[in-house]
Amino acid sequence: DLKVLERRLPEGQSARYLLPVLSNVISLSPESLTEEQTNVVSKKIADWLRYASIQQGIAQPSGGFFSNPRTRQPGPVTEVDGAIATDFFTVLSMGQYYTQDQWLNVQAFSMLRHWLLCYGGKELKIPESDKELGVNTSVTSMVSTTPTPSHLLPPKARLWDKAFEYCQRLVEQSNRRPLKKDDGDLQKAVGTQRWG
Repeated sequence: DLKVLERRLPEGQSARYLLPVLSNVISLSPESLTEEQTNVVSKKIADWLRYASIQQGIAQPSGGFFSNPRTRQPGPVTEVDGAIATDFFTVLSMGQYYTQDQWLNVQAFSMLRHWLLCYGGKELKIPESDKELGVNTSVTSMVSTTPTPSHLLPPKARLWDKAFEYCQRLVEQSNRRPLKKDDGDLQKAVGTQRWG
């Protein structure tokens, strides 16, 4: 039900369940969202991409008889090479447990390409003739180079700005030497994601 988008987009746990539904809606019926709804969601996706915690989540207690009432403070997330993450969280950030905002970050990234293709703004569509002529169609040509503070940009432009930052961070993380084979496989999977 898209009525939830007419109010405020939920946070935390409920938003985590809404995003897969929203992803299906844009796949099946992208015209069903209003401009106002797409602006609200674009703003939230930008926030989820850029502002997820860089502290690990905590293990949820099982509630059993022997469960320890004291929980350790969560440590920082790390990079694939084991270094402590000092920049922002991405799908290539490592942790034992993840917070709600980190799960939202992962879900937002997983639907980012489709969202931008559907609602990124007509001014950002690349004509087929430009692609055939080899005109620069890189993301940098689509992102504003003016020094406007991100929070002052309209929602769609702000999302493009945050998506660009996120992708730059992924490139930096992809150049790190992973400690584990699985982390290297994750780097490859993110690196081969189809963006065009």
